[in-house]
Amino acid sequence: MKYYKLIIVAAIISFSCKKSPKLDSFNQEVWKKDNFGCQSKRKEFIPTLKPQFSKIIGLHTSQLIPLLGRPDQEVLLEKGERFYRYYYKMGIHCSRKDFPDSLFLRVRFSSIGLVNELTIF
Repeated sequence: MKYYKLIIVAAIISFSCKKSPKLDSFNQEVWKKDNFGCQSKRKEFIPTLKPQFSKIIGLHTSQLIPLLGRPDQEVLLEKGERFYRYYYKMGIHCSRKDFPDSLFLRVRFSSIGLVNELTIF
């Protein structure tokens, strides 16, 4: 039982100490400031972000937030699974805060908080 607790503590420390990766041709500050994609500045980064998904897969939530900022929307599912949505194109949601036809980057997390899928809608 002691070893099990030690392994959990070691995993938590390794996740928290690991830095977010550097993404090529990606301006984090511009991305983060474009809340809900209402300035359509995030849209510019989608073509350069997609080929770099492999750098994001496996990151912990604590590593993703410094990279992409707080999500525009969080969806919680059963068994601890969650999705983050980052909207990247201005739409009706910018004035009404509903999201009928909005385009977004969806980040899917496993139940232990690791990115396991990125999808562009």
